[in-house]
Amino acid sequence: MTKSFWANHDEEQKLYQKELLLDDSIFKQMKETISELFDNKSLDVDGRFLNLKDAQEFKNSFLSNIPQTKIVGISIAEPQKGDFKKDIETSYPKQIPSTNIDPDMQALQTGGTFLGHDILGWDTGHFHTYHCNGLHQDIAENFSTTLNKYGLLDNPHCDVAEFAKFIEDMGEPVTWFPFAVHEYSH
Repeated sequence: MTKSFWANHDEEQKLYQKELLLDDSIFKQMKETISELFDNKSLDVDGRFLNLKDAQEFKNSFLSNIPQTKIVGISIAEPQKGDFKKDIETSYPKQIPSTNIDPDMQALQTGGTFLGHDILGWDTGHFHTYHCNGLHQDIAENFSTTLNKYGLLDNPHCDVAEFAKFIEDMGEPVTWFPFAVHEYSH
């Protein structure tokens, strides 16, 4: 992947390297690591790490010069897990996200600090948030919502699940699901 990902992008590569505060050898090592993670199916096509350990190692190896970098993960609650898995398998059989999303999310649910909820839908290789299409306005006009400093919903999970059902068939052609967002230590 490294060769195709970085081919013909010399200027962007220099900008990334400068912004990440990495010297030539560490930047080269980072690109190789990205390729290995992708080839080993440890990094999904939308840029998500598929396990916390890899994200922590990547952060510590290549992003330690940028202290504001955070490791965040998403998880889906038990009541919606089966529906989410069925939806993506039916709608996007060739674009199913990693198994770290659909069956359990137990690994991500442990050890993180809860940041809030988001409403996400899976669409051909990546997630959409309900913010993409201004659906937060439709929800706010019909429900009492509370957004926190991260722009995430602070409402209880059952309310967020109700919001997701309300915006069904609105915005992107996806089924909307409530996800919890957590921050993890590095």
